[in-house]
Amino acid sequence: SKATVSVLYCSTCMSDIESLFSFEDVDASEEVIVVDDSDEMLVKWYGRTKRDLPWRLTNNSYGIWVSEIMLQQTKVATVVEYWNKWMATFPTAKHVADASLEDVKSLWAGLGYYRRAENLHKGCIYVVDNHQGKLPVTDVKALLKIPGIGPYTAGAISSIAGGVAVPSVDGNFVRVISRWKGLANIEQNAKSVALIEVICRDLISQTHPGDWNQAIMDIGATICTPIKTDCARCPLKTECKAKSMLEKGEIPNIIGVIPLKKEKVKKREETWTVIVPVVDGERVVMVQRPETGLLAGMWEFPNSVSPTVLRPKKKTRVDSGAVATSLGLPSVPLQPAVTVTHQFTHIDCTLLAHRTDLTAASVSPILASLRSAGTEPVILPVDDITGQKSKHNPVSEQMRKVLKACL
Repeated sequence: SKATVSVLYCSTCMSDIESLFSFEDVDASEEVIVVDDSDEMLVKWYGRTKRDLPWRLTNNSYGIWVSEIMLQQTKVATVVEYWNKWMATFPTAKHVADASLEDVKSLWAGLGYYRRAENLHKGCIYVVDNHQGKLPVTDVKALLKIPGIGPYTAGAISSIAGGVAVPSVDGNFVRVISRWKGLANIEQNAKSVALIEVICRDLISQTHPGDWNQAIMDIGATICTPIKTDCARCPLKTECKAKSMLEKGEIPNIIGVIPLKKEKVKKREETWTVIVPVVDGERVVMVQRPETGLLAGMWEFPNSVSPTVLRPKKKTRVDSGAVATSLGLPSVPLQPAVTVTHQFTHIDCTLLAHRTDLTAASVSPILASLRSAGTEPVILPVDDITGQKSKHNPVSEQMRKVLKACL
């Protein structure tokens, strides 16, 4: 059966909409919605209610860029601390470009999704090499050539720092606009993002595009969320077609209906067996992960991964030889495992961490085994990891949790 999508028609973007959705997909008899002065209403609402966030106190395009990259897949409350720390350490794109990737990842450690840090580093090098260290905020096409900057980030930077009337469309936008305009049968996918971007070209404020974009962001983050709608607080409540459709009984609910609920991908489960070699009570042995894949280039304790979930009984005797052998290490006395849990986007991770206490002399066989396996181990002070001061050896949040549990 063909899908029917309610669409905002306008003279300036009808051709664009037609290029995205064939008339087999769109019911052309849908009601025409006239665009009113809601753009300026949203700007005023944002001025009254905007969240107090440090990157909103500046028009610094680089600072806005950093905030947008950090905010991808990360909660705002977490980003505030990291953004302040980042801007103090790397106040300009040139500071990032001049730093090593290890320095950049070390400061990023704990935010996860380390590919973002890698792309930000590449992007800053590109900006320094091609734009004298300044983002081309009024040129969206030039922004899109920068590594790590896609249409959403380009729209945010250009509208907020450059005053260009371009929408910054992400999942929040798709949700808010589709509910506002009553777009039935729309899903959270790339096709919907393209459609919403076309629609928003006529909706966005021409005089305060950055404030308009951030107003939609705030509505999506605090009022019209994936799991809850607070229509009483919404500045769009009198115009919202989804709210009207619900009140008329045309839809059973807003949540999961507009936009259509996306099926959750089940996370896979893994068990990591980890050995934490502690040398003279003050230092630990670590190895570096491969430069590609999960936690690329980060430092970790020797470990092995199993696709099954193992939960040892408390205070059981440890078969040190078997555990060490499973990691390709010589037998060393191990303490009973402590269990640490950690979640990635697609993995529920259980870590069984065994501490082993060694001396500068007794650690040599472990170092030799790790080298023979093709890795070059390092011995780092515990305080460097727990305080995350080690600039040249970025350690993931997952392994910092393991160390804390074993101390």
